[in-house]
Amino acid sequence: MNLRTIILAFLAERYPAAYAENTVLQRVNKCGLLDAPATQDQVREELRTLANRFKMADPALDRVSGAVYWTATEEGVKQWHLDGQTHVG
Repeated sequence: MNLRTIILAFLAERYPAAYAENTVLQRVNKCGLLDAPATQDQVREELRTLANRFKMADPALDRVSGAVYWTATEEGVKQWHLDGQTHVG
């Protein structure tokens, strides 16, 4: 399974909750669905691709802390259902 699909599954399963990039990285690496651990840069790039190219994820800025949190969009949740609703623990 590819990293993008796993990230989308993690976010969509928990929609509408939003997660920090580091949390996404930790969870996708712990799920056991990747052949090799993902890096922070790989996760960041896939999140940006999901948001900018596919409109399946959105960044949300915490104006107090300046932190960015990521959530699936409704389109992302629809795609997750089509992909078979993979569980990412």
